[in-house]
Amino acid sequence: MKEIKQFGLIGRDIDYSFSRNYFTDKFNSIEKLSNCEYINFDIESIEEVNFIFNRKNLFGLNVTIPYKEDIINYLDEVDDLALEIGAVNTICFENQKKNNTDEFLVEKKSPLVMPPDFDELPIPKEIEIQK
Repeated sequence: MKEIKQFGLIGRDIDYSFSRNYFTDKFNSIEKLSNCEYINFDIESIEEVNFIFNRKNLFGLNVTIPYKEDIINYLDEVDDLALEIGAVNTICFENQKKNNTDEFLVEKKSPLVMPPDFDELPIPKEIEIQK
């Protein structure tokens, strides 16, 4: 039996988030990701994040409001761009360390364009990353 790899979203009142369904569908549709699961970690205060970080099979997290700024104090390493921005969106767990991955995302993804009506955000589509 394969070890389950856990990924998830940290935030507060996050039932609205499309992330869990999106990643669950993705994991179920790709054979090599069939041992992955995505969990919503709906926490009342940032201090609860240590309980999440102590999970044995945790490989990565997305961070949403209201914790994008406060999470920085709980990471082992934060890249310069995240420090300059003052916020973190993604965390990768490598060698028992918690690292921010935002700099890679900003450098490699196409620029994001926000629609004029932020209440009706589109569902993200996969894009090809140009090298």
